Amino acid sequence: MTDGSDLKWPNLIVKISVDAGIWITCDHDQPSGEGCFFTKIESSPSQYWDVSEKISISEDSESLCETSSPCSVEVELTKITDVEIVILEDLVIDAN
Repeated sequence: MTDGSDLKWPNLIVKISVDAGIWITCDHDQPSGEGCFFTKIESSPSQYWDVSEKISISEDSESLCETSSPCSVEVELTKITDVEIVILEDLVIDAN
């Protein structure tokens, strides 16, 4: 996260779509077999995603990209508040 205010982990939704397929909601910190999970890279035990901290999004137990070619992964980060749902970032990256 590069700007804004600190965000409680339960208020963050991370979703990915591989090669314009269905959206997969990633679990926080623990692989559950649902497709993906995200973790905070920094090791501080904070209840918040702080400005300047990074997250890592990983595949679960199954490869989401075909092994023979790169794939396109769309990532959507959403913040949920009592009042609204705000898309923080929506980006597309190429992965192997």
